[in-house]
Amino acid sequence: MNRVLPSRRWSPRGFFLLAAGLFLFLSWAPAVKAASLERALMEQAKKIRKYCQDQGYQTVGVLKFRVQKGDAAPTDRAGPINLNMAQRLELALILANDAKQPLNIIKDASAAAAGVPGANHLTEDGQRLLFFDKANKPLHAYQLAWKHDGLVAADAFLTGKIRFLPNLKDMVIDVVVIDPRATSRSSPRSRPRRGSAR
Repeated sequence: MNRVLPSRRWSPRGFFLLAAGLFLFLSWAPAVKAASLERALMEQAKKIRKYCQDQGYQTVGVLKFRVQKGDAAPTDRAGPINLNMAQRLELALILANDAKQPLNIIKDASAAAAGVPGANHLTEDGQRLLFFDKANKPLHAYQLAWKHDGLVAADAFLTGKIRFLPNLKDMVIDVVVIDPRATSRSSPRSRPRRGSAR
């Protein structure tokens, strides 16, 4: 099931999955001025948390984002921004959490995933290794952000793409859910909007 998160202004556009299969899409593109990025993340984090809980996820992590400048190919090695956006979304999810029905958030999921041999959120085979060990049992390799009761398994991961438009002042942010239960291989249509990245 694909779901596009609502936002204030929308203009339709297509979005192609790089590694189709295990992805479910949540898409948002906030107006992102430096001072308003956190505000936009907080607004969207509540919607993302609700979506995750509606899907039955109890434990999620945020992996580093890819960055695309203009028409160039997206990269996960653009510099600090790849991890910085993941850290900001992780913090926004923690702050937007509901104390009565909390969503467990994995602490620094990218660092933990880097320690899992063969794991890679950009390939279908690598995604599987984020969730299951060699014996096909849930992989307990992640620490929660606020509990230290041992390692846990993830139900889903969030990641995405930051796309800077050619003027390098506007950006579009797409958030993607990696779900080991997903079977759809279709490319959904997302509807982001543009905003200033100053």
